[in-house]
Parts: sequence; structure tokens; C-alpha cells
Amino acid sequence: MIRAGVPQSVAMSITGHETDSVFRRYDIVSQEDKIQALRRAEVHLAASEQESNIHAFPGSEHGQKADISGSNG
Repeated sequence: MIRAGVPQSVAMSITGHETDSVFRRYDIVSQEDKIQALRRAEVHLAASEQESNIHAFPGSEHGQKADISGSNG
């Protein structure tokens, strides 16, 4: 139910679990759950990298921000 978007409190009410610890005990993580989590993390990382490149100063290479402090070293 959780994977379908049902809030945990509602799922617990339906299944009759009274505590979070017992509810989590039966929340078995499958190989597919792990794969989907890694895919989501990969998409998030790619989006974060794109965003940091958008905010880079013009002329800077590889998305690195230019040194605008006036110091050379």
C-alpha cells in the first residue's frame, strides 16, 4: 500500500498494525525496490548536476564557478 501512495497511518489502520516497528517489520524490501531507488537517485543527481551547470558563470569550464574574489591563488 505504501508503494501505491497510501499514507502509512491509513495502511496501518487497514492492516491492523498498532506500532510503526511492527508495520515496518512486514515491509519487505525487494530487489526491484532497490533498483527503483537507485534509478531515482541517479535522476536526481543528474538534475542537480544540470542545475549547477546552469548557475555556473559564463566562460567557466566543466561547470566550475569562476573566481570573482579578485585573488589569483
